[in-house]
Amino acid sequence: MNLQYRNMKVLGLRNYSNGIRYCILEGNDNQIKFVNKNAETKIVKPRGYDGKELYLWYQSEINRILDANHGINALAIKQNENIPSCYSKLKDIMFFDCMASMAAYNRDIVVKSFIYNQLGISSKTVKQQAETIVGEKSDKYWDERIADAIVVANKLLEI
Repeated sequence: MNLQYRNMKVLGLRNYSNGIRYCILEGNDNQIKFVNKNAETKIVKPRGYDGKELYLWYQSEINRILDANHGINALAIKQNENIPSCYSKLKDIMFFDCMASMAAYNRDIVVKSFIYNQLGISSKTVKQQAETIVGEKSDKYWDERIADAIVVANKLLEI
């Protein structure tokens, strides 16, 4: 089967409590390139950051990613599967997703978000699916979070 991909560059994003995991996938006809495969894919939250300081840090990091990678056409966010209460630790992750969306919208970048059910996979199969998409895993930090970012970015490249 010869898949066709949209000719575009997608930022795949998976926020988590201690940082950001992301990939940049570039589709071109029948192939996908993992642009930052052996570059930065993981950003760790600085120790002691909380509240306003945490959100300002996140905003600067997402802006840095978007500004450093001109030509990004779309942002794909892998949402957390849990539905948090207003006092949940997941609240920061929800704000991160919103902040990333707003940063993209301000640059006229398309934004879509997904959960596993919409992707037709699960946390148990996401790493295998990501390896199938990009051909091989990155040299460092290969885990479910980067796999989440790859699978959601790929979703926007598929026709």
